[in-house]
Amino acid sequence: MVDFIAENTGATGVYIGKLVQPRKPIEDDAGDNDHIDEEAPKVIQYTHATASHKFMIDRVLTPEVGPITHSCFGEQAEEEEPAAEEDDVESNTALKAKNEDILTTFKHIYVPEVVKESRMWFKRVPRLGSFMAVPLVY
Repeated sequence: MVDFIAENTGATGVYIGKLVQPRKPIEDDAGDNDHIDEEAPKVIQYTHATASHKFMIDRVLTPEVGPITHSCFGEQAEEEEPAAEEDDVESNTALKAKNEDILTTFKHIYVPEVVKESRMWFKRVPRLGSFMAVPLVY
């Protein structure tokens, strides 16, 4: 999937992470789930990457270090739409079109120039370019 995305978007690097509870050190006699820190905020653990970004696999991104990436998993504020009259066909059509528009219904983060964004996190030396984070819910 990462190779497909990179090839079809022209991205220099693509990686996929999973939102998980962080792990904590355990004792030898610990139980099955004692390594999971249920009280800490979830982190992103990267599981897949293109060849140029293999160094990201198994890295963990905390909300403090990567606030931009984590923000795409936040709750989206629900906006109440005004109720349209049944006879108002144009309003119903416009409302339906807005609800089906991917740019208004799809939660994603886009940073057009990463070196100008102070909240960006870089594992290596920053390079010019843009950044996009997309939550994949399955």
